Amino acid sequence: LESSSVSLFIPGKRYGEDADQQISFPVLCSFWALADQSDASKRSLRADAVLGTVDLGPVSSQLADAFGLILQCRDVGGEQPLHTLQQAVHSGKPLYPSCWDFTTQDYQELLNHAQGLRVEMSPGAEKILHGYYMASRRVRTQSQGVKISVASIKLLISLSEAHCKLSLRPRVEEEDAVIAVLLCENSVTLKHGASALIIPPESVFPCDLKHVDGLQRRDDILEDLQQNILRFIYTYAPGAGSYITEE
Repeated sequence: LESSSVSLFIPGKRYGEDADQQISFPVLCSFWALADQSDASKRSLRADAVLGTVDLGPVSSQLADAFGLILQCRDVGGEQPLHTLQQAVHSGKPLYPSCWDFTTQDYQELLNHAQGLRVEMSPGAEKILHGYYMASRRVRTQSQGVKISVASIKLLISLSEAHCKLSLRPRVEEEDAVIAVLLCENSVTLKHGASALIIPPESVFPCDLKHVDGLQRRDDILEDLQQNILRFIYTYAPGAGSYITEE
């Protein structure tokens, strides 16, 4: 991770050479995934545990700190990207069709189009992002001695803009900011433990998306989590009440 390269050792005797050789290859990767099958059954038993009360298993704290964002993902059927694309192509419709099928090309076209979009930040989304950053920094510093860097606000903005683009919208709304907050709080909680903002382990996709009821429940849960985030900001961010309109 530190050198952005991987080394391959070649024993000389095995290939008829006198000397051993070592070849290094550059690694250009922005996302890393760890699949731990040995611990899968143990994690499934604690599926309802509060996020931050279960350790990262084989992932050491030093390794976790090397990444800007840590996520737990148990989606093996691809329901998350399917749901995102459904919302993007049929924005605003209340129906939740359960028998959609998108090809790899469809996803590639979505990503290519989303990357070229220019988006602007709405006042509501900006207030949630900055309010959460202020509240989280205060709570984590006072209760855990954890320093929340300024880079965190940049990460929050990038995540909210990315979610907005994937939803094919020109304006970053509060729902995009909520997703960014949940992802960042998820990551910080996995590294340092839970704080005053308690979120479920599967905060972004907490329901079974294979069924229509699960899609509706997911949106309802996200609305409740948005209110929890606002209450967290009001309680722990100095002056938050003066710039956030309570819903």
